[in-house]
Amino acid sequence: MRALLFSTVVLFVLTAVSLLGASPLLQSEQSEQSEQDLALARLEKFQAARTKMIAMVEPSVCSVMSLKAPGGGSGVIISPRGWALTNYHVTRTNKVMKIGLPDGKLYLADVIGIDPGGDISLMALRGKGPKEDGTWPYAKMGDSDKLKIGGFAYAMGNPFLLASDFKPTVTMGIISGIHRYQKGTGPNMRMLLYPDCIQVDTPINPGNSGGPLFDENGLLVGINGRITVRDRGRVNTGAGFAVSINQIKNFLPDLMAGKHSDHGTLSMNAWSMKDPNTGRDEHGIFVQAWLDNSPAKKAGVRLGDKILAFNGRPIRFANSLAREIGVLPAGFEVSLTVQHYNERRHGYDPAETMHMKLMAMDTGSISKEARPNVPNFNDRPDFEKIRKAAEKKRKEFEDWYKNLSEAEKKLWKERLEKLEPDKKGGDMPEQWPDEWPDEWKDQMPGWGQGAPEDLFKDLFKKFKVPPKILPRGPGSRPGKKPKVVKRDYTREEAIFKYMDGLMVDLRRGYGETLPSIAKGADRRLDVVVQPYAKGKKLGLRKRSYILEGEDLTITETGQKSHSIQGAGKDSDIAVSLERLRDTNPLLRPWGIWKALEDSYVESGIHIGGRVGYVCRIRGVHKRAVYLDRDGLFPLGYRYRSFRRGGVVDVRYVAFERNEGRLYPSRARVFVGGELVEELQFGKADSRVSFVELEAEKLPVPSGEIETRLATVFKSIVKVHGSSGFRGIANYGSGIVISKKGHIMTWNHVMLSEPGQIRVVLEDGSVHRAKIVKIWDDFGVAILRIPTTDREGAPLPLKPLAFPAARKTYKPGEVIFSVGNSFRIAEYAERVSIMIGVVVSTVRSDLRLNLRKFPFKGEVLMVDAPSAPGTQGGGLFSINGELIGMLTPIVESRETNSQLHLAIPAHELSAIVAYYNGDKKRARALASKIQAEKLKAPVRTGIKLFDTGRRRSPPAYIDRVIPGSPAAKSGLRSDDLIVRINDFPVQNCSEFRRALRSFAPGEKIDLTFKRGNSVRKVSLLLEKK
Repeated sequence: MRALLFSTVVLFVLTAVSLLGASPLLQSEQSEQSEQDLALARLEKFQAARTKMIAMVEPSVCSVMSLKAPGGGSGVIISPRGWALTNYHVTRTNKVMKIGLPDGKLYLADVIGIDPGGDISLMALRGKGPKEDGTWPYAKMGDSDKLKIGGFAYAMGNPFLLASDFKPTVTMGIISGIHRYQKGTGPNMRMLLYPDCIQVDTPINPGNSGGPLFDENGLLVGINGRITVRDRGRVNTGAGFAVSINQIKNFLPDLMAGKHSDHGTLSMNAWSMKDPNTGRDEHGIFVQAWLDNSPAKKAGVRLGDKILAFNGRPIRFANSLAREIGVLPAGFEVSLTVQHYNERRHGYDPAETMHMKLMAMDTGSISKEARPNVPNFNDRPDFEKIRKAAEKKRKEFEDWYKNLSEAEKKLWKERLEKLEPDKKGGDMPEQWPDEWPDEWKDQMPGWGQGAPEDLFKDLFKKFKVPPKILPRGPGSRPGKKPKVVKRDYTREEAIFKYMDGLMVDLRRGYGETLPSIAKGADRRLDVVVQPYAKGKKLGLRKRSYILEGEDLTITETGQKSHSIQGAGKDSDIAVSLERLRDTNPLLRPWGIWKALEDSYVESGIHIGGRVGYVCRIRGVHKRAVYLDRDGLFPLGYRYRSFRRGGVVDVRYVAFERNEGRLYPSRARVFVGGELVEELQFGKADSRVSFVELEAEKLPVPSGEIETRLATVFKSIVKVHGSSGFRGIANYGSGIVISKKGHIMTWNHVMLSEPGQIRVVLEDGSVHRAKIVKIWDDFGVAILRIPTTDREGAPLPLKPLAFPAARKTYKPGEVIFSVGNSFRIAEYAERVSIMIGVVVSTVRSDLRLNLRKFPFKGEVLMVDAPSAPGTQGGGLFSINGELIGMLTPIVESRETNSQLHLAIPAHELSAIVAYYNGDKKRARALASKIQAEKLKAPVRTGIKLFDTGRRRSPPAYIDRVIPGSPAAKSGLRSDDLIVRINDFPVQNCSEFRRALRSFAPGEKIDLTFKRGNSVRKVSLLLEKK
């Protein structure tokens, strides 16, 4: 399965084409049959591979439901230990969810960590999995940054909760766009934000939320969560969005630690706009406003600064900056490169790079507890002792109950049944009822003593009273002792088992990176120290850490030496040195491996552009080791030091690589959050290095279709205007048709204000456009933009070739529609691409009876959605050849439906030739097109009853000429003609227009109404 599908993707589309008649003409029936047999074999191979892939990933896909309310969503298991991902808007504030797997069984899962800002929740399924070894089926995570536009994508889940057996529904489509930015909801639109999402035309519907998006190799590349809708309601419109798996990976350590994960923000507004300092019409990114405690402001960024780069990557558009920041957790160290505007020099100062930490973004989510769903992992209850206490209480109750008389049993039963349930969920009341005498409390063992929930499940079920809530006892009333805290020990034990499993995996991975040195070996670590005092550098020093057995000695130039033995037992210095010795991976790497046995993941951490785990060693000393998320080698450590006067935080910010090993080369030391030292390690001096584990080589998605359509994206532009009408899109698409700056687009209401028209080229540059001409018969408009920028450099104008020859496209041929669907793409972002097939080729003026459609002639009907913004875009073959220009969605009065159409490219070829300066060719093409449409007039012998009418009446026959085709077929006066072949006829004008489509010698079927019956006859048309 390593290179499963996309090696056959092109075979699939080529097969579809060849099977349906789009392959080159074959020389004989025998060769044609051979070609079809080969195409069928390819298609069967693709189908077999696709079926195998879906069967492989299906067991990992689950339905996710609340215990308290109807409805739900989907999810996917990502670990054999039963960890699963879904959307936050599926779990919300629930702590336990029901999980339905494709085996038809229901399981419970605890919500561990939540990311309301990024719409992700991490769950852990309870108990053993359904596989023989007790593990769970799971999906492998891929690399969403390697996705290619046009690659196949599969969404799986339970849309509309259709599957009562939890078998997932599978839908297939393609990657329409990558690295999309979608605004969120809530305060400042910061909740359920999708800063780096994958756009697909794979059908995604309500109920798919939280489910997986797989690439063609069966790798998990995203979590489905959003769709773009229009007037049809919450159903698929060809634009769905999935949170990229690479974004989720940045937050996994925090989610696994059970945290309410926070996205980072610079708390400032930066806009794409023309230069506010110089007034020049040159777009850039400029700082416009601050929010409270902005890290950028504290770092020295000023209002009006021009932003050039973020973390070293150039930033040209506001969406790019928002995307780069939005995928990072709070606390991440970032750099921002800006230029200050110098008022005195009336120009910009040299670029300056500033460093800062992202602050937490306020999502406005309901729960802002640091760990709303998990217990304190540093305080592990003795679950075995609790079970024994529960058993003892249960036995006490049984003994007490047995000794009651029948009358007393009946009395207690009545008392319990009269208890009013808790209004929140029909549970036991949380305190002793006021109407009961206090002496009754002493008569029932276990009440108010903080016994675990499972005890009361056994006790109260005998009395038919819901036992879910643990009773809190008499101390809950005013003036009494504090309430006993409710604790669900069953759930807590399941979560501790989850954490144990996580630490087993991390410990195993860390063990694989350990150096091949003897346990307990003596060693020496020499470093060069750069001290800091209030941010200022002091003189360099040299320091040595010498480990001999259990004794650690620190010597430093010009400083007093310290050692554990020399400091004296139990002294503050000795304790500090012991903590340093036992926590520093460069001194005791095997000691850390041992300490991880009694550790837990406290949170994620961000060091030197890496994301890691903070593995907290249980105890009161805040000791922890930091492990890289991917390689599980140490990124640093933390311990409390009396000698240093606070918590010491050491971070390895640079490594050297040599023959598959990683050598920490530089570290930064913080005490109480303040930088106090930088340490420089020599590779030979450090002695300890870590194995650089090779990442699993996963199959990479094919870029075949993206390569074939690469030139297309350079020629399809974004068009913006001003419609002036509420609810009508003021944006669309266009096609570059000449190097003189001519753009062909649909004559849409967005062009109603000529001074407001802008065209955005593929490089993101924005240009004013003027209307050159509107071709009413075709419904197209020709715009023109400059061919050079302000400095005189030529603009990237890539004209598309319009085929002049008429081509036939049969139903089922694979096509791609390319346009700015829903205005999802901004500036240099690529426009959206959607896959579909040709449905049919029909006459727009006859077959469809369209509303307000200017073009009268043959059009292509396709099933690729024509969403708002795609009008004026292109329809392409799998080889990147232009087939036609997309129109808006049009309504058919004949079928009362909405249709997706395109005007064939050859119909527009004369216009394109004209604006390319070849007027002679344009006239020849126009004449040829016109000649193809004109046919010799035909004679039917039918005279209609419409003389002198202002509006064309129904097509009633007035009389039939003797000896004519109509007379020979038996037609007579007062027959009502309703259809010619497949063309409906509603009036006399439509009858005459339909006849112009046929030539003498052709036979037509004419449907008519005579009295109460409908009949059909055939007419052989004669030359008029």
